[in-house]
Amino acid sequence: MIKKLCFLATGAVISFLAVLGTSSAQDVGGGDGQHLNGSYTVTVFVDPPAGSPPGTPKIGPFTGLVTYHRDGTVIANEILNFAGTPLATADLTEDHGGWERVRNRTFHVSFIKLASIGGTFVAFIKNRATVELAPGGNEFSGRFRLDVIAPDGSIVLSGDGDISGIKIPVEGYPE
Repeated sequence: MIKKLCFLATGAVISFLAVLGTSSAQDVGGGDGQHLNGSYTVTVFVDPPAGSPPGTPKIGPFTGLVTYHRDGTVIANEILNFAGTPLATADLTEDHGGWERVRNRTFHVSFIKLASIGGTFVAFIKNRATVELAPGGNEFSGRFRLDVIAPDGSIVLSGDGDISGIKIPVEGYPE
């Protein structure tokens, strides 16, 4: 009798795990509009500097990757061009941060990365964004503010812009 119960319990656990295993990682938090979840390719455009002539185009595009975790953490990286700024020759770390839901499909996201020149820390780069997740959860768009913050806490450079992202789909090996 005990062997039979153990066999049934083991079978139930295996069945549960098999069903659980059929949903993809991208389904976790899915398209419910309440969570950011998954990895996205992102495109960023920076607004022209204040005082630019009307019609000055946005700066970009800059391309990046961002991965939102269901627990509210986020890691990102992007290809940035700081030419003409004190960070033109800086080495940059990945972005680390978090996200929180503001309302249905709308989220605040914050990132910080470090900048160094010649191995010496020179600045924090702080990004704050409000993004809206499209129905289905496969795209988002929003606005951001980037601040370059010196070690003493002063803001040495700031800019606003647009960000959009498209979820990276899961694709199997072509057979």
